[in-house]
This record gives sequence, structure tokens and C-alpha cells, in this order.
Amino acid sequence: MHIGIIGAGITGVTTAYFLSKKGVDIDLIESRRYPGMATSYANGGQLSASNSEAWNSWYNVYNGIKGLITKNSSIKINPWPSVEKYLWLLSFIKIYQLKIKLQKIFVKWLLKVLIYIMK
Repeated sequence: MHIGIIGAGITGVTTAYFLSKKGVDIDLIESRRYPGMATSYANGGQLSASNSEAWNSWYNVYNGIKGLITKNSSIKINPWPSVEKYLWLLSFIKIYQLKIKLQKIFVKWLLKVLIYIMK
């Protein structure tokens, strides 16, 4: 059997490894120069069955920045600027602002419903 796996992030590499141990021929296809260079973007290659956490929060942005100056930080960010990094940050801010607007709209709607129910 011969299988092609697209993406050499943590999931692609792990899948390729275990299938190859079972004797399957693998073509691991990656657009980057090396495996793991864009590992899962949002979750950074983290597999945590018991520690589910949304990465798109200001708390994690703070921890990422703190990781630049903390010697033994569990989160490390490459400090060199890149277009991809700035585009991600801009989209993060845009989505976060939309999330806040939607929350405010939902709260207003919920209050109207509660007031209507209590009449």
C-alpha cells in the first residue's frame, strides 16, 4: 500500500511514522523547507487530551510576549519580524474585536428576552 500524507506537522509526521512501522509506503508532502515549520499554527503542535485551551486569547498573547524574556518559559516565540506574523496578529485583533461586538449584541438580546419573560 502507498499513501500520500499532506502536511509534515505533528499530526502528519506522527501518522507517517506509525503507518511506516506497519509497512505502508509513505509520501510525506510539505510546502515548507523542513517538517514542523508551521506546525498546526494555532495550537503550535500541542497535543493535550486533558488540557484544552483556546489559543486566540489575550492571556496567551501575553504569555507569548513574556516567553521572549523568560528563560524557562513553556511558550517560545521567534522574535524576528515576518509578514506572516504581522498578518496573523492583525487577523487575531480583528477577530477578537468581532467576538467582543457579538458578545455585546448577545447580552443585549438576552436582557431583552429576560425582561420580556419577566413581564
